Amino acid sequence: IAVNASNGIYCAGEFSGTVDFDPGAAVAETTAIQSDAFVVKLGQSSAGISDNNSISGISVYPNPAGNVVYVDIPKLKGNVSLAIYNSIGSLVYKQKNIEMFNSIDVTNQPVGLYYLYVMSNGKIIASKKIVKE
Repeated sequence: IAVNASNGIYCAGEFSGTVDFDPGAAVAETTAIQSDAFVVKLGQSSAGISDNNSISGISVYPNPAGNVVYVDIPKLKGNVSLAIYNSIGSLVYKQKNIEMFNSIDVTNQPVGLYYLYVMSNGKIIASKKIVKE
C-alpha cells in the first residue's frame, strides 16, 4: 500500500479463489483460476464508501493518523460499538459499549486506508475513512 502526494492510494497484492473487491455493501466479485494479482488505485474521494453520519457531531482525528486515533461521539445514546476494517476488509479493531470519547492505538497497523464503523443495535449509524501514515 502506498499513498502519493495527491493522496491517491495504491494497493497491490495477490489473491486466490473468489474475492469481493468492493469495501462497501455492493458486491464486485472476481474469481482466480489458481491465483491472480491485483492493483487498485483509490482517490481520496473514491475509496469505495463515503462517510455516513446518521448522528451529528462525530469526530475522528487526526486524519491522517499517526499512532493514535481519537473518536468523539458527543451525542452517544444506548449500546454503541465501533469497528475498524483495513482496505481488504479484515477486521483490525472492535470495541463494544464505547464511551463518548475514545482513543484507539493504531501503532501496530501498517500505513494505509481504513474504514471505521459506529454501530448501534446492529445498525451502522456512522462511517468514516481513516488514513494511517
